[in-house]
Amino acid sequence: PADREGHGRGVEEEICESERLPGHAQHISGSQLRADWRGVVGVHQQDDAQVRSHTMALPAPARPSNLLVPNLDWARRLRPLADVIAGALILLGVVWLNGRPVVFADTNIYNWMGQMQYRPVRYALSPLIGGPSKASEDPDAADEVPSELHLRRTEMAARSPWFGMILYAFAGLGDLWRFAALQALAASFAVHALWRAASPRRSFASWIALIGGVAVTSTLPFFVGFAMPDLWAGTGIVALATLLIYPRRVGRWTTGGLSLLVLASLLFHHSNMLVALPPLLLIRVFAVQ
Repeated sequence: PADREGHGRGVEEEICESERLPGHAQHISGSQLRADWRGVVGVHQQDDAQVRSHTMALPAPARPSNLLVPNLDWARRLRPLADVIAGALILLGVVWLNGRPVVFADTNIYNWMGQMQYRPVRYALSPLIGGPSKASEDPDAADEVPSELHLRRTEMAARSPWFGMILYAFAGLGDLWRFAALQALAASFAVHALWRAASPRRSFASWIALIGGVAVTSTLPFFVGFAMPDLWAGTGIVALATLLIYPRRVGRWTTGGLSLLVLASLLFHHSNMLVALPPLLLIRVFAVQ
């Protein structure tokens, strides 16, 4: 092209001027200069192409594999558990302010019924865990008069042995605070499941405000610390309402937990079956609508 040729002639004149030494006349033809100039340009273009090819061939920097990335899925799944524990602690705080868990005259009968259910297991495991192997060696059965056992059977027929087993496992082998903690977790779980299903936009602050308001303005903490099956009638109704009204908003694990609450409510006291019938009909009509 004309531009390259003109540029080449300008370079030719500069080189000729610089290479003229005193006493020595030198002459470089234009064709030779243009050939040398094109060779230099070709070498530079080839070097640039090689540099670009090597740069493009370099592998991408590897991502560090030792970085600890938090599993947000597990954190999201454990969030409801943290809410339930926080709610249970708030309910137990009211019980603690009241002094301690309370008992009733029937609490001792329930505790004795639970002990009676575990006796065959204790006697069978006596070679491993120690202790008496039969009733005649058991000091807990020393005050039981055979002629008065029919009175105990009447008491047992009117009360649930299932609640007695749970009460003895937590309170008889420990203290009443363990049983109160169990009831606090059950009540907090039932209220939390209903709150999650009913409120699409929920936060931890709103849950704390709700369970705190319930703990201050209702008798729920009193029944949490009461070593009787009265609490389980209310938890069963709340669990049943959540399952019937919001069946599609409740997850698999929550459905299983609520079903256990309903079953425990029906087993822990015979009157809970009659208590649950009117709310069941009302809830069913509301759920259909």
